[in-house]
Amino acid sequence: MDGLLLLVGIITLIWGVVATIAYVRRPGRCIFDPVSVSWLGYIHYIAGGLILTAIYYPDRPTQASRGLSVILILIATVTYTIGLYVTHGEKIARILPVPAPIMGKTQAWLTLAFGATLFTVIMTTAAVSALVSPIRAALATGAFSTITLVTILIVCGYQRSYITKAMMFLLLVGSILAAGRLFWSRRPVVGMVLAAMGLYYYLRVRPRPLAFRALFLGGMSFSGLLVFLLLTGSRSAWFYGVEAVPMFSRENFLSAVGDVTVNYRVYEKIVEQYAEFTDLHYGSTLVGTFVWYPRRWWPSKPLGTGDVATAIWHGWPVETDVAIRVSERGTGNVSPLPIGEIYMNFGTIGVIILPFIVGILVRTLNSYLRRHRDNAVLWAAWFISVPSFAGEWRGTLNAMTVAPILQTSMFLTIAWVFGKLFGRGSQIMYSQTSLEYPEAVYDQAPVTEEYPSPG
Repeated sequence: MDGLLLLVGIITLIWGVVATIAYVRRPGRCIFDPVSVSWLGYIHYIAGGLILTAIYYPDRPTQASRGLSVILILIATVTYTIGLYVTHGEKIARILPVPAPIMGKTQAWLTLAFGATLFTVIMTTAAVSALVSPIRAALATGAFSTITLVTILIVCGYQRSYITKAMMFLLLVGSILAAGRLFWSRRPVVGMVLAAMGLYYYLRVRPRPLAFRALFLGGMSFSGLLVFLLLTGSRSAWFYGVEAVPMFSRENFLSAVGDVTVNYRVYEKIVEQYAEFTDLHYGSTLVGTFVWYPRRWWPSKPLGTGDVATAIWHGWPVETDVAIRVSERGTGNVSPLPIGEIYMNFGTIGVIILPFIVGILVRTLNSYLRRHRDNAVLWAAWFISVPSFAGEWRGTLNAMTVAPILQTSMFLTIAWVFGKLFGRGSQIMYSQTSLEYPEAVYDQAPVTEEYPSPG
């Protein structure tokens, strides 16, 4: 067992748990707020990765770099925490656009029809050329998520409308089953299940007594674990035709452990050997996060962090054919934790500064969502993004940031446009307006956007 790594893992675990409790214990706050979700991701991927690596991989080849590796993690933890509490981002949160808080039945059916039509056209039409495949994939992801979010909003948010809710429930179940076959990543399926249960909790369970809420959250956690283990054991069978691993087998458990620890081990290798492969990238591996432009149109487009880290992890030359090598060898892309991504681009100074900035951004998002606590449309989109948002502590900025943007931007844009065109709708939905939120908390009281009535 790696004693040093275990000690630092326990320190980060305590840090994350204390920070989470300190946040949610204040009146009016929720375990699903971005701040607490971020800390839960930190507990799982950083603290969990350190502790499990110390136990299961004590003699790993990269152990010599653990000293600098854990120091960088502790630095990033401190600066991220400072960023969370140095400001609440209220000035930005006030000016961000917000969709209508209620989606009427007509709007819901129109949105569903748009998403279903677009998704059907994309999936049944051959690509004009390989040049447009990334664009098609982005549109397909947005359309599929739009379908899912409408069904979740109706099933969990509408009062009465039982026939509509029954139809949407069947569509939601079908969408979840389809997502397991469409996406290799487990996040889309977990996000769909979490979005349905999370929105139900937020609208229906949250006003209940503490014991009932705790029981429901325990059931959510157990359900999420079951879905995770099912996908971990079955996805290779679905995509590659190999024999599925039993859900509760030791092999499946160790595979799940490997998923948590591999990113830390890659991170350690980056810290130890990075200089042998290349100099700092100064942000070039982050280009793909902000420039969604096919490589065929831009042959010299810089490689993403995942491609560079994968090449280093496997000992391959850092070239533009990393994706081809991954496909040919049946391996997957790996990432060096966000701290490793920062380190390979900006060195130690980046590890000091960028987590601080990320902390400010997370707190701004937190203030934005809490300003609109009665907005079921907005919170449905947030819940489906939670796995990727928590996974920011695991994967690369590109993989974990682009995914939720693609998932939610189309749905939120349509909801915003329909809100302006048709008003907020007359559909009766469950709401949080019955809850009493104390004014003496750092965020503003709930803000209700003014929309014209349907008439």
